[in-house]
Amino acid sequence: MTGLQSYPVNVRCTAPIGRMVARQLCTIARYESEHRAEQVHMARERQARQGKFGSGRRPQGFETDGVTVIPEEAAAIMGIADAVLSGVPLRSISRDLRKLGVRPPAAPSGHRTGCVPC
Repeated sequence: MTGLQSYPVNVRCTAPIGRMVARQLCTIARYESEHRAEQVHMARERQARQGKFGSGRRPQGFETDGVTVIPEEAAAIMGIADAVLSGVPLRSISRDLRKLGVRPPAAPSGHRTGCVPC
């Protein structure tokens, strides 16, 4: 047999043996979850060390490969960084970006993103 098969388990928690079985099943489930999370974490770290883009929404300033720079977006990011380092309030930066029509990658028009209130 290869792989993992899951079957519905009817555990009677009113008896000591049932509670023991339930605790064991929960312990095994927690182990599996933590083990999977550890594997995913290590894979993401390996990708980062190799300079590879993981997945998800493309990073602002980069093409979908996560490596190729988009000069216009990169310039906007550098402008934002300069403004932040100069002490410009984030709310002002956010308002200016909206006025310029600068949107996060893959954000549908009219969709509010980010955490800086207007």
